Amino acid sequence: MKITLSIIITLFYFFFAGPVKHPWNDILSHSTNSVSELNQTEQPGGNQLYIKHCLQCHQNDGKGVRGMFPPLAGNDKIKGPATDIIRIVLFGLDGPLTVNERDYNQPMPPQAYLTDKQIADILSYIRSSWGNQASKVTAADVGNVRKLGKPKN
Repeated sequence: MKITLSIIITLFYFFFAGPVKHPWNDILSHSTNSVSELNQTEQPGGNQLYIKHCLQCHQNDGKGVRGMFPPLAGNDKIKGPATDIIRIVLFGLDGPLTVNERDYNQPMPPQAYLTDKQIADILSYIRSSWGNQASKVTAADVGNVRKLGKPKN
């Protein structure tokens, strides 16, 4: 894997910048949704895991950060086959990407350190939030993709 400045910056914010210190906090604090308004009734475990592992980049309303981190709300990839998004979470994503007619080119680091159940809970939460309507993801689904390993390009 080629280490680029964008990967270093992303990893820095992922590991060292907390929500209070995040440089976009002033801009994003005007969002209409608060963390407490997230869909907590559907997937409470997935909601808490999303807050811990995904919120910083993809935001509390699932709309991401324009030009940096793609939205999860209204994203066709989220509503598509679960195996596609399981692969992204497990093995990361690097390179240009177009979502909802907008271009993104920030890497997503692999999250393979999460358990199959944690990934399933997060993805089930995402697939049932912000207007997304897709089937739940099971730990068995994640385990099957994990066993197949990272696809060769």
